[in-house]
Amino acid sequence: MARRTPTQDPQLRDLLARATEQTQVARMAEAARFELAAAWAEAHPAPVEDAVVDELGDLVMFGDQPITLAGEGAPGMSEFAVAEFAAAVGMSAYQGRNFLGAALEAKYRLPQIWAKTMAGEIPVWKVRRVTDRTHRLNPTAAASVDRQLAPVLASCSWAKVESEVETAAAVADPEHAEGERLDCSAQAHLDIALTDARLNRGLVPITGLLEYTDALALERPAPTPC
Repeated sequence: MARRTPTQDPQLRDLLARATEQTQVARMAEAARFELAAAWAEAHPAPVEDAVVDELGDLVMFGDQPITLAGEGAPGMSEFAVAEFAAAVGMSAYQGRNFLGAALEAKYRLPQIWAKTMAGEIPVWKVRRVTDRTHRLNPTAAASVDRQLAPVLASCSWAKVESEVETAAAVADPEHAEGERLDCSAQAHLDIALTDARLNRGLVPITGLLEYTDALALERPAPTPC
């Protein structure tokens, strides 16, 4: 395979250097916004100033309510403050909620990863891929993921992230891991639409979702008859 030699033209090298510099600038800017998201959540610590139920016990929809956006150990925040932050940064309420939750998850439950993110060593988008998985873990499992991934997250693959999260969950919270496994296994199915054969000139549609080992067994060619 042919390899491209490093660019020798000084002007082109300067373009690459400037592109690298701007990439780091963008990374630091996003890290700063991530930090501001956590600070905004901390500044609105889930006060319930208005009654959320009336004297009859019926829900009053206009009352501010506390919401939990990250895992155990991270603070909650005011529901009204979510929409205000989202509008300020040009996100939908749903996007803003997820961004705030990821910031709280990283700062309070993944402190080593958070520190490297604030230093510009790890891009925010990659941290959010981790927080998407860790917010369901207990604090011990989340701390294990933090220790394992912080040194390598900047360069590791998504498969490595998935593997570390699953391993940490299995070791620190085996009941949760087993529940996740059973939930996943419950989705397995194989549907054979025999009644549709006449609509497909004798061909039968098959759809399904199988365990990996079952899929391998299904793909193996049938033994040749003697």
